[in-house]
Formats: sequence, structure tokens, C-alpha cells
Amino acid sequence: MKSIFFDTGNLGAEPILRDVPVDGGGSTNIINMRVRFDRPKLKQEGGYNDEGGFWADVSLIGKRAAKLSSLLHTGARVAVLGELTQEEYVKDGETRQAMKISASFIGPDPIAIDTIKFRTRNSESIESATT
Repeated sequence: MKSIFFDTGNLGAEPILRDVPVDGGGSTNIINMRVRFDRPKLKQEGGYNDEGGFWADVSLIGKRAAKLSSLLHTGARVAVLGELTQEEYVKDGETRQAMKISASFIGPDPIAIDTIKFRTRNSESIESATT
């Protein structure tokens, strides 16, 4: 059973972009990042308390990975959609838990954007996409 996850958080470090081999030949991009997801809770007297939140290792495979690596930096606010898993690992002889998200989408959180500039399509790229 899949655990679908969607939330916003902040990058804790610079994203890491790698080129990985694909079965059958060729390669694709994968971006890995560490994201802190807050757990704000509304106080009765107004305002919010941070209820601890959690860190998760987030990865995205494919064409969007390379573009994201040039746009996102430490501290960036991002929206993440993907499959959430919890994995065990051993550190200093102690078993610990880690949250991992295999993302199908990562994008900037609109709350943190001042301006957006979309690139225009040129006729050459449209022609090559249709042929």
C-alpha cells in the first residue's frame, strides 16, 4: 500500500544532482534533497506553535531534476508530492528511523515567490516535439 504525501517545507542543504544509469542503456537525472516539514498547530489565543516537524530525504527522477537543481537552494520553500516510506538504519550501534519521499512532483511554494518568468516556446522546439 502506498502512502501518498503532500506538504511544504524548506531545503536544509543544497540539492544534489546525479546522472544515473538506466536499465537497457542510457542515463537519467536524479535530484536528492533534505527537507524540513513543519507541524504548525493553531494556539487558542491566536498564532501558531511549531509542534516539532520532521526531516525527510526527498528524491525526484527524470527531466525535472536538472532544472530544479539550478532553481532551488538551501532554505528554499518547496511543495512536495510523492510516496512516503519509513526506513530503518543503524548509527553508532543504534537503530533509527528515517523518512524518505520518492517524489513525483517538487516545485517552489508560491508563498515564497516574488516573480515568475516563463520561458517562451520557439517554433523549433514545438516542431521537434511534434515530429
